[in-house]
Amino acid sequence: MPSAATRDPVILDGPGQWWARLADRQPALAHAALVSGVLGLAALAAGLVDPRLYNGVDIWMKPAKFFLSAAIYMATLAWFFPLLGRRGEGWLGRVLAWGTIAGMTVELVIISLQAARGVGSHFNTAMAVDGALFTVMGVTILVTTLGLPLAATAIARTASPEVSPVYRWAVVIGLAAAWLGCLEGMVIAQNGGHWVGGTPSDAGGIPPVYWSRDGGDLRVAHFFGIHAMQAIPLIGFLAARFLPRSTAWPAMLGGAAGYGLFAGWTFLAALDGRPLL
Repeated sequence: MPSAATRDPVILDGPGQWWARLADRQPALAHAALVSGVLGLAALAAGLVDPRLYNGVDIWMKPAKFFLSAAIYMATLAWFFPLLGRRGEGWLGRVLAWGTIAGMTVELVIISLQAARGVGSHFNTAMAVDGALFTVMGVTILVTTLGLPLAATAIARTASPEVSPVYRWAVVIGLAAAWLGCLEGMVIAQNGGHWVGGTPSDAGGIPPVYWSRDGGDLRVAHFFGIHAMQAIPLIGFLAARFLPRSTAWPAMLGGAAGYGLFAGWTFLAALDGRPLL
């Protein structure tokens, strides 16, 4: 018989029920994710009326992508919060939730402020204030993402009869892999940007992310690394729910390894100056 990954279904009756479940798991993170998502849509709308460009695309595209990415990040953490057990109700839960919200807020405010000024937020040292804002943003997000290994460690130590070990460890692996994906941002910083060869412009890139078509782009591996926190747990959920226990573990581990190898390949390809497409 297939084992149940969790008593909570992944596919619910509708958006309203999904939102209620998410808000019940961690209200602060859920509401922050909702606000970030709405602001991401607002940034997309701003790009329709603001003719200014940066790196060949509208100036509000970067804030829009970061707002939407932050929304997915915080919503995912909120969904995983019950796996922390009682730890999620103590200091660990408060640090993880409010630390994430505070860090994301700082980064998103700076990115939006720089877009409103018509200048870049990353790797911009044209003026002292630009360099200072970039430094603050980098340090803040580095500290914020420490919540990923913190959460992974706590979930690894919190077993529950209601949650399949296959699914729980898929979440642990996914969070740990996502942290490695976040650390790839340090490689981008050391490179002085995300382009490796090719045209240093987002114009003509692969929409909606605008990855380079004629050179390496370190954002590709950064993207797939961070989104391991959704992909690998989903693999674990499906394996635990639909496969016998004897094959669920190999399926989950194999799927996680395959995803990791693909993300690693995109990283090496970018360093070699090769585009994803």
